[in-house]
Amino acid sequence: MKYLVSFTILIIASCIIKSQPITQTERNAGLEPKINKYIYSETYSGSDTAWILTNTRTQSFDNTNKLNIFEQEKYDSNGAQKDTRWEHTYTGNLLTELKVFSWKDNDWQLTSKTLFEYDENGKITTNTNYFKNDDGEMLIGSITLTSYDENGRISEITSYRSQGVMADTNKQINTYDNDGNMIELLNQKYRNGNWVNNNVTYFFYNNGKYVGQEYKFWYGPELLIDYMDSIFYDNQDRRIARVHYKAYDDEYELDYRYTWSYDENNRIAEEYYQDWVAIDWGEPSKVTFSYDEKGNLTERHKMQMRSDEWTEKEITYISYNEYDYVTDFQFYIWLVTDWLRNTRMTYEYGEVSVNDKIAKSTTAMNYPNPFTTETNIKFFVKDSGKLIIKIMDLNGNVLRIDQITNPSAGEQNYQFNSSNLPSGIYFYSIESNNESFFNSFIINK
Repeated sequence: MKYLVSFTILIIASCIIKSQPITQTERNAGLEPKINKYIYSETYSGSDTAWILTNTRTQSFDNTNKLNIFEQEKYDSNGAQKDTRWEHTYTGNLLTELKVFSWKDNDWQLTSKTLFEYDENGKITTNTNYFKNDDGEMLIGSITLTSYDENGRISEITSYRSQGVMADTNKQINTYDNDGNMIELLNQKYRNGNWVNNNVTYFFYNNGKYVGQEYKFWYGPELLIDYMDSIFYDNQDRRIARVHYKAYDDEYELDYRYTWSYDENNRIAEEYYQDWVAIDWGEPSKVTFSYDEKGNLTERHKMQMRSDEWTEKEITYISYNEYDYVTDFQFYIWLVTDWLRNTRMTYEYGEVSVNDKIAKSTTAMNYPNPFTTETNIKFFVKDSGKLIIKIMDLNGNVLRIDQITNPSAGEQNYQFNSSNLPSGIYFYSIESNNESFFNSFIINK
């Protein structure tokens, strides 16, 4: 999972709320909600004849653009059914508590919560996840501890998961070069009273530019190679290829590659994918990207080469409102002779006007969403400095933390790879100096 500056495609996964939910704290205090932005989305699955509504998701933001409530309803033959609700509590700009509720017995029932602690610099140090057992008790499910080096970079992340006692302990150790680039990520497991090496990833740079990585794992005392990626750029520093190698008999052999071309506005025009077959690259698949006059992605068209002819595979259409926020996302797959509806998401935006719209400078978005393997998170930072990106599950467990040093002010793009994560809904947060961003995405494997 590495930071990129080449991808500029995006999608907002959000829309207008139809009621005004309040946080548990406000409910207990009898206070009115301080919410001024609502985002509401509907998700449909496709049939031969129509789009069928499957769920709705509502996100509510306060006047500083922090996500307060995320609520989901599912639809079946009986209509709308309340499903899951996530409530967020902040101290200043910092998320300090995340509660998860399930709809049961005609009320929201607390099922889990996560508490977040920070140091004097506002960096997360501890997140503790609690779950409710069959007796209704809230028990600790996991604890994650994060420490930093003298430059404020993440040095270690230690995770404990409970199985009656704290067990299944893992540690991530980060090493950086003199320029602040991460060059090694070591994962260890705690076994029989000792830390044991599990796997390691090495990151490579050329004049500070990321050019590849290598992943190895321990099999007993022996360190074995697993895979390696090499990244290539053109003379304008645009990423034009990623070549993946896999291990075979302790040597690397070609596996697959991605290549990219760009239009006159430096936007990705085409993406090609090819597997290595015996002695040459196999027949490619390609994705063609189309944009409107504002640079918004409007179409993603995927085709596959079969016997020297291009055949249809899938296509995505995206529509926007006057503020360049997504209003309609439609995904189709090719079935023999015609396009088959697969997934549709519609978006409406509440409390948004010319003078009070959801600011691009305080909103993080990602495309594609849902996605299978990779998505690109797009956001805007006002000042240069460090960025901390956290990926969390629905219970608030921090699954991954990445740190980016010295990004320039302005629009940023971050590529997230969902390797080793199952299908589901996830949250991501981005901390940048005095700014914070919070949103969600869906992995669909």
